[in-house]
Amino acid sequence: MVIFPSLLKLLTFLRNGYRASLPSVLVNNSIFVRLILDVLQRNMLIVSYSFLGNNNKLRVFLRYFEYKNPFLQLRIFASSSYRVNCTYIKLRRHFLRFPSALTFVSTTKGIFTLREALLLRLGGDLLFEVWF
Repeated sequence: MVIFPSLLKLLTFLRNGYRASLPSVLVNNSIFVRLILDVLQRNMLIVSYSFLGNNNKLRVFLRYFEYKNPFLQLRIFASSSYRVNCTYIKLRRHFLRFPSALTFVSTTKGIFTLREALLLRLGGDLLFEVWF
């Protein structure tokens, strides 16, 4: 499946860009990457993103916080051979155990943060967590 390598590359590029204090990074364009970037933008972890040239690349503009690197602590759940599928009840338990983490969930209706998935009463696959 193509989801895991593109997710891993995206998170690596973002984390390396933050560590090097770059204003923006270039990532490969795909529907899955754009969905993740939309959720990151909605939660104010990136400023925005734009298409470059013939739409093969995206330029992601990074948002910096005063004393925090948002991608310094990252936990990836999904892999090419293993998925963590959770029902609504399991997601609610996960939220109660780790309320300060921003967890990303792939559901049947799209990619959401854990809070958004709980508000919509959806279950799904855990993708990754970002700790502040």
